[in-house]
Amino acid sequence: MVSDISGANEMRFISVDLEANQPTDKIIQIGAAAFDTDSKTPYKPVDTFNLYVDPEEEINWDYNLRGGLTLIELLGNNFKTNWEKSSVPKNVAFESFWKWCKEANCGKKFVQWGRADMWELMKQSKDSGVFYPSRIQEINLKRLYQFFYQPGLKLNKSPGGLEKACKEMGIDFEGRAHDALVDAINTGMISVSMYEVIRGYSDVLAILSQRGRGKELL
Repeated sequence: MVSDISGANEMRFISVDLEANQPTDKIIQIGAAAFDTDSKTPYKPVDTFNLYVDPEEEINWDYNLRGGLTLIELLGNNFKTNWEKSSVPKNVAFESFWKWCKEANCGKKFVQWGRADMWELMKQSKDSGVFYPSRIQEINLKRLYQFFYQPGLKLNKSPGGLEKACKEMGIDFEGRAHDALVDAINTGMISVSMYEVIRGYSDVLAILSQRGRGKELL
């Protein structure tokens, strides 16, 4: 089911991250942060969203994940406590999220670390009978980051994760990894940093083009 989002601030985007039950991938936490690349404090979210979600199935806290950890070891005991205290029905969570997206005035621009989160949000929203925006614009920041900053991947080197990417870009990773809101905020900060770099190149090319020399560099 789709709905529309209009009247957006062109310089804003939403960074999204999810935590999920295993092995079903049913969402158990939605974290998101809205950023404004044109603000005086672009690395600080203008708004955040955080909800623990009841997927209406048993949470497999002791499920063994790849890497040897269980789900509870990955997420932490505080996560379990917070989920047990404040999780809401999944349809309520999805409705609240899409409503927040509209109020955040970011249009349909979403950034995620990987490629699955927005797909799962839309799929599970649809399965719950919840409307979501049509024609969403999403960026797999992990893929973009690897393309620009990790040419060593061609040599079969490990790409690392979000925390490593923050460190390599000189960004202090804030909070505990594998909390959806924490990861969404740090993903957003990487997005802002990459945007500033890319915009810097664009500005230089625009200046050179005005002087008749830009074509040599394009």
